[in-house]
Amino acid sequence: MSRFDRFRFKLKYYKDFWNSATYDLNTQPGEIFATVMGERIVFTAEDVAKMLKMEPDVGSPMLLNLTDVYNGFNEMGYEGTDFLARREIKKSFLSKEWRFIAHVIIACLDHRKRGTDGLNFEWARTMLNLCKGDKANIPQMIFGYMIENIQASRKDKWLLYLRS
Repeated sequence: MSRFDRFRFKLKYYKDFWNSATYDLNTQPGEIFATVMGERIVFTAEDVAKMLKMEPDVGSPMLLNLTDVYNGFNEMGYEGTDFLARREIKKSFLSKEWRFIAHVIIACLDHRKRGTDGLNFEWARTMLNLCKGDKANIPQMIFGYMIENIQASRKDKWLLYLRS
C-alpha cells in the first residue's frame, strides 16, 4: 500500500469518527462514542494517553491558580504585566529560551487553524508544570478539546492530534 493510500485509509477513519462522534455528559470520567468502519467504539482520556505513549493520569488535577502561574512566569523572567487581566502569557515578553518552549507547547496543543503569540491560562499552567517537573495531565486537556470539537456546530471537524 502506497503512502498516499495509507493516508486516504486513515482519513476515512477520521471522517467516520468525527461524523458519528457523540459525548455523554453523564458518564464519568467522560466517554466519546463513535462508529468507525461499522464498529461502535468508546474513546476516553486514557485512550489519548495510550496513543501518546504517556501514562494515564486522568485523575491528576492541575492545581496552579492564576496567581501561582503569574508568579512562576515572573521567576522565569517574564516581563509582561497584563497576564492577570488578560489571562495570557505573551511569548514576546519571555527570554529566547522560554519563548522556544512556549512556541513548542502552542504548536503541539493549539487546536485552532491559526497561529497565536500567547499562552492561554491552561497552556501557561501546563508549561509551568512541565518545566517544574510536575504533572500536567495533557491527555485530559486533549480529550477536552476533542469534546469541544464534537459540540461545535461547524461541519469541518478535524483531528490535529494523534498524527503519524
